[in-house]
Amino acid sequence: MAVQTFYHLHRMGFLDENTELLDKFLSGVRPRPDRAAEGIYVQSSAAPLLDVCGRRFHHKGMPAVPIVAIKMWPLGPRMQRYQEPMQKAQRQVQAILQS
Repeated sequence: MAVQTFYHLHRMGFLDENTELLDKFLSGVRPRPDRAAEGIYVQSSAAPLLDVCGRRFHHKGMPAVPIVAIKMWPLGPRMQRYQEPMQKAQRQVQAILQS
């Protein structure tokens, strides 16, 4: 799932985990107030997804793996830092499907 979806899942308490990593993500990805007032989601800091991308979290035992938005694929030059986390996400999803 992409950053905005993962933000809302965590903010609304849908994730089983409640860790410092997720709290850091939540504070970095919250919408900028000026844009939120216009109904537009723009995260408040740069690259908050980088720390959680490709990791496995859960909602009532169901796995959730945050990834970059599909519109970012293939990864452009500015998104190369997500190459390894996205490979990790691929391995996580494959493991989930095989279990």
